[in-house]
Amino acid sequence: MKQRVIMILSAIILSVFLTACGGVSVEAGILGNWKIVTDGDVQTYLEINKERMVVRRVSESEPTTVAYILTKTGDRNFIMEVVNPETNSNEFFFEGQFKNKDTIKVVQGQGGKEVDNSELVRIDNIEEEKKKDEAEQKKKQEAEDRAQEIEAQKEEKLAREEEKKEEKRQEAEQHAREKEEAKQEAAERRTQAKEEAKLETEQSAAAEGSALKQEYQRKADDLEDKVRAEGEKAAPNRQDLEPRFYGYFYDEWDALLNEVWADLRAQMPAGEFEALKADQNKWIQEKESTFEKMPKEPASAREAGWGYLAMENANRTYYLIENYLE
Repeated sequence: MKQRVIMILSAIILSVFLTACGGVSVEAGILGNWKIVTDGDVQTYLEINKERMVVRRVSESEPTTVAYILTKTGDRNFIMEVVNPETNSNEFFFEGQFKNKDTIKVVQGQGGKEVDNSELVRIDNIEEEKKKDEAEQKKKQEAEDRAQEIEAQKEEKLAREEEKKEEKRQEAEQHAREKEEAKQEAAERRTQAKEEAKLETEQSAAAEGSALKQEYQRKADDLEDKVRAEGEKAAPNRQDLEPRFYGYFYDEWDALLNEVWADLRAQMPAGEFEALKADQNKWIQEKESTFEKMPKEPASAREAGWGYLAMENANRTYYLIENYLE
């Protein structure tokens, strides 16, 4: 009876020792062709027979043949060591665990490092599997390259859009600066013209006693003072006048310009007057052309347009008084 019990226990121990997965020992279950897959990428192909193992690494052109040693560490776990042919010493290759007869999970890799996403997958033919894996890898790489290309195109498009926005912003700033500079220049010209007109009037009055020129100069100055007073009343802190304030006195500036023009027609020699008339017509065309290009809406834009016309009439009136009246 005791001998029978011992035989039964021995059979159980032998069965446990030989059985790794599905009733097959680790030694028998490991035989065959395998590929090591880590994070979805194939790293190595293994051809394992009873005594030796052929290792074909993807990164290497030539395979390596080594002897190996299996050591069972648990019901389904084992350690594989390889024999270094140069030193004839055993080196740790990996620790694995049979998930089923065709899949081995790698628990630890070389160097004793724990591995999360690496496993051995049984394959039928290494060369066919390599071709299939290389085709899939190529397809995957092409997809990644295409995705990177699309991303690069998106980034390039965004960069172009940002560049265009920056160009528009700079153009707007430049336009605003030019507009402000033009306004300041106009104010400076107006102030300078007024000062020159006053000086010319004083010199002319002292030298020639031109009553007509002084009278028109006075009328223009009085009208200019009315414009300035209106501007100061609306915007007391501004140093320069906005063109729209001239628009409030458009009719008065137009009447004064026509009055000056009538006296010039009467006193100038015919040839000189015809030359001045041609210049006057050119000035009128330029003034009206600029006015037609100005926006008519909203109301503030229309107001600015009439202000421009009135200011042009004022400047022209001063010009004719200063340069043609005797």
